[in-house]
Amino acid sequence: MARPIFRTPTRSCVRDAPAAAGAEFAIAHGLVGIGEGVNGRPRSIAEAILAVAQAHGEKTGRMLARFAGLPDGTFVWTRQLDGGYRLGRIGGAWRYDDSSAARQAPEPHPDTRAS
Repeated sequence: MARPIFRTPTRSCVRDAPAAAGAEFAIAHGLVGIGEGVNGRPRSIAEAILAVAQAHGEKTGRMLARFAGLPDGTFVWTRQLDGGYRLGRIGGAWRYDDSSAARQAPEPHPDTRAS
């Protein structure tokens, strides 16, 4: 049975950042990440989905829910700044990363799973 491969977003929400800057941050840190930060630190994925939907819209909340529900071993791909592609695999539980590095990235990726 074929396994689906999911695309992770690469476009930065930061107006002056290069289009794939967020993907480069995630790749450099061994993460698959999506989304922008929210006020406060969600204690669970359910809290994060609600906070993201309220802050950034229902579509973003649904994307986070789908992403967080992917099983370990799921393939994901993204585009890099040089136009190339990067293939990774989901590994580990979802977590909210509000580290200084994540907050300062061109595209915040607080909702992460290891790649």
